[in-house]
Amino acid sequence: SDVGLRGTIPSSIGMLSNLGILKLSKGHLVGPLPSEISRLSKLEEMHLHFNQLTGTIPSSFGNLQNLKQCMLNRNKLDGTIPEQLGSLKKLAKLYLHSNDFIGTMPQLVCDLNMDRLSSDCENLTLPQEVECSCCTDCCEDVEKKFLKLGSLC
Repeated sequence: SDVGLRGTIPSSIGMLSNLGILKLSKGHLVGPLPSEISRLSKLEEMHLHFNQLTGTIPSSFGNLQNLKQCMLNRNKLDGTIPEQLGSLKKLAKLYLHSNDFIGTMPQLVCDLNMDRLSSDCENLTLPQEVECSCCTDCCEDVEKKFLKLGSLC
């Protein structure tokens, strides 16, 4: 839902130690993802989609061991997807599409066998032996055309 918040996510968010769901989607949030989010040890859901967040996904997000859903789609995130996300054994849904990621989808992330993994597969070079079989949804270009029925792009 549209929370109507503007500005950056403060680093003090890491002090919300009992937070289970972070839902700041469809806002006007800008700037980087603060690494302090990784201190939220009880976090199960992170909904930060449909914002204007920039920068990379902090590798420290691999510390969010209770995370089940991570929605970072439709932002302006870039860089590579950190392999540390592959340590999130409870992660069932990871939405990364409609960003500016480059590089290779880490095999450790593919090995999680999530229910949903969406990314801009045209911009990512997946390991040859996977051939995008680890992505349940692929977006192909800036206009986010569907590559398969039921895509979330």
